[in-house]
Amino acid sequence: MLKQPPHKVASKRLPREVFVRYLKPVFCLGCCLAMGVFAQGVGGGVSPGSNTPGSATPGSATPGSNPPGSNTSTSNTSTSNTSTSNTSTSNTPASDSGPGSTPSPPVPPRDEIRRSLDYYFNGKNSPPALVDFIPCLKVDIQKSSETYSQCLEIAKNSVPLYTRINLWTMWYLPQGSEYEGVILQVFWGEQLRLTEDYRLKTSGRFRTWRTVNLNRKGTWTFKIVQGSQEMDSLKLSVE
Repeated sequence: MLKQPPHKVASKRLPREVFVRYLKPVFCLGCCLAMGVFAQGVGGGVSPGSNTPGSATPGSATPGSNPPGSNTSTSNTSTSNTSTSNTSTSNTPASDSGPGSTPSPPVPPRDEIRRSLDYYFNGKNSPPALVDFIPCLKVDIQKSSETYSQCLEIAKNSVPLYTRINLWTMWYLPQGSEYEGVILQVFWGEQLRLTEDYRLKTSGRFRTWRTVNLNRKGTWTFKIVQGSQEMDSLKLSVE
């Protein structure tokens, strides 16, 4: 038998209009993607998910930038308590380590401490303790100062006419005590020129002063009395 040659199947080509309508857009898209990948490789592009210097991914911030609503913009670092720590504005005394600073006082004997504690806690009905009575030319009235209410300059025995003298006192008062009837008396010579009452009601250390204008030459005497008892006195000569 004669063998017939194999039957050739005619190839079917897609019509041109089908290629233009469906396959050409897909082909163009693939070319574009290929060119983009090539450009990233040549130009040193950044792979997806990485950040170039100065860029920020959503939810993160570069130094100095704050994403909306983040707490970084109100961080406590810039307003920490360090810059406004209580040490710079506290009532603690200045350090004793610096030159010219006042050395720390020695520890009092036990008996003195016992007497002071007993007077403070149990001396409500006892008289007030006058610690200092000083003729003072200058008193520190700056509330922010470490020496607030202290006498900064003590007058000498003789002062010029019209000197305004501060009769500065320091008291030590028992807990819960309150005193009336403590009086300052100011004499020029033998003449009583002025009287003023003290009202003492602050427990522990209490400092107060009265200012007097020395407008006459001669001897001025200042006394603090409670009832018939003279607690202390001092004199100044005015020239």
